[in-house]
Amino acid sequence: KTIEHMQQSDYGKHIFGYEIASLGSEEWYHVGVNQQQLGDYSVHLERAFQKWVRDKYQTREKLESAWGKPGLDFDQVVIPSKQERMGDQEQTFRHPATDMNVIDFYVFYSEVVVDTIDYFANIAKKTSGRKKVIGAFYDYMYELRGGPEFGHNAGGKLLHRTNIDVICARPRYYERQLGTGAEA
Repeated sequence: KTIEHMQQSDYGKHIFGYEIASLGSEEWYHVGVNQQQLGDYSVHLERAFQKWVRDKYQTREKLESAWGKPGLDFDQVVIPSKQERMGDQEQTFRHPATDMNVIDFYVFYSEVVVDTIDYFANIAKKTSGRKKVIGAFYDYMYELRGGPEFGHNAGGKLLHRTNIDVICARPRYYERQLGTGAEA
């Protein structure tokens, strides 16, 4: 409705595009991250994760093998526990033989953000007659250090979506010096 209103206004023809924003600080990362909380253990996310896992593995045997859990069925797939998500803080990477459920969850968790951006970008594109540039904040790889809780680890998937024209990844918030920008 906001885009419809703006498009029909006297200044509508002068609008170059729209930046869609949501979730944590309007920068498309999962709510709760900056409060040191783990986000979303809802039944809705769990069902979506089960569907994603089913689409990925197709058969129970492939799921059992990948996750190293004999007897596991798709309806038994759950969001990893806090302990599983936090992992061993001394390790940089997760081992697929023991942590594939967590690896899969975090791939899915980032794709949820991309799918949501694309959903709203599609609405913005349609409402603007597909003539306006549509952008979103995403892919903060250096700022967030690839932390999977943020949901910014599916930039490649977003690049293949046709509803987003611009991805904005701003410079770092930290270590900014007057007149110099941010140091990496």
